[in-house]
Amino acid sequence: MPTEGVPLPTSPRGSSGIALRCPIPQEKRRVAIHESGHALVAMSVENADPVHRVSIIPRSIGALGVTLQLPTEERYLTLKQELLDRICVMIGGRAAEELVLPLLSRARKLSHPTRRSA
Repeated sequence: MPTEGVPLPTSPRGSSGIALRCPIPQEKRRVAIHESGHALVAMSVENADPVHRVSIIPRSIGALGVTLQLPTEERYLTLKQELLDRICVMIGGRAAEELVLPLLSRARKLSHPTRRSA
């Protein structure tokens, strides 16, 4: 039966994929703190793209959460300060964990900021 004009329910999964597993409450809290660190730094630095969505639902192997930033305009060049602000956003998750939690999780993303700015 066609239902033209009736909006279909949207899924929060979208292009991020399907949820893989449900982490234990301690992991959920840690991931929430980590992702909120990314989001807070992105909102506080001047040259970062705006935060579009934050999720603590695991979508892929190795990613327990995601902070999605979308650019407001198409750019072809990146200034040094924009790169430095991107690095700050990437390190923001780790910094939030250091401030809030007594023990740090594995720092698998530590080489990621330098790889992107090279």
